[in-house]
Amino acid sequence: MHHRESLLALSKDCHCGSEVRAPSLVIPLPRPAMNFTDRQLRECYESALDTLCGFPDDVRPVRALITAHDWFCLLEGPHSARVHEAIQNLLSPTLRPALRHWYRCFGADTDAQAVEFRNHLSQLAGEKL
Repeated sequence: MHHRESLLALSKDCHCGSEVRAPSLVIPLPRPAMNFTDRQLRECYESALDTLCGFPDDVRPVRALITAHDWFCLLEGPHSARVHEAIQNLLSPTLRPALRHWYRCFGADTDAQAVEFRNHLSQLAGEKL
């Protein structure tokens, strides 16, 4: 399936007013303010953020943090300081609305590991994401 078609398929049931579109021109967007204590986590996040196209601007940081989380979870295990810092940023008050938007519109049809992570975040957040 073509990249644009797969993104449109992801958003077909999303009624949040955000249109998924394939960019015709890559324009650097302002980066959301993230406070990282770990340089490698920040670099992984920024690299992931740079490669994400076609998602609404508000959910790009969420997807980039999930990517960084998954990477360091794979490399260092679920109790790594980097993994915990990624989770802390995902659950921050600044990103919470975007996290809800991500799971409402883009993160619903996922594999078992992603569902487990969503449930973990929901438990930590004290709300169903």
